[in-house]
Amino acid sequence: MAHSSFREQFGDLARKKGVQESLIPYWANWVMAWGKYLSPRKFVDAGESDVEAFLQHLADQGKAGWQIEQAEAALKLLHQSRYPAPWSADWKVRQPLAAATASPERRPPLDEEFLRARHQGKSDRGELPPRFAPFIDEIRAAVRARYCQKLCFGVWPQREVWRV
Repeated sequence: MAHSSFREQFGDLARKKGVQESLIPYWANWVMAWGKYLSPRKFVDAGESDVEAFLQHLADQGKAGWQIEQAEAALKLLHQSRYPAPWSADWKVRQPLAAATASPERRPPLDEEFLRARHQGKSDRGELPPRFAPFIDEIRAAVRARYCQKLCFGVWPQREVWRV
């Protein structure tokens, strides 16, 4: 019997518990990050305060609210099914400060009419500030030289020569 990796074992467990197939790799990543966070200790040695500290650590790293919720769900599955602990039986929401992890407000995509009204009266000719003029002139000269070089010595004249 081949030994499967922890990631595969966790994936099987998540499937059995009804986790959506497309989310399983992400859940496994959260559990692996949890393992790194706990290192060198093991999952069985973790406590309730460790879970709270890990979720706060994720919030401090700037993770979005939905990511922290997903990480918490993965840890809940791990500690209730794979490594049961007395504290995990009555799982409470352990998310850090709600303000730090609130899901971003979802906005509808901006339509063309709104964008037109927003920029009405403003001109955007694509002009750069004068300090960029020397750089733009250099770029123009290089492109022009490359174009002339190709035109005179490059592929296009060679095609015409070989046709004769």
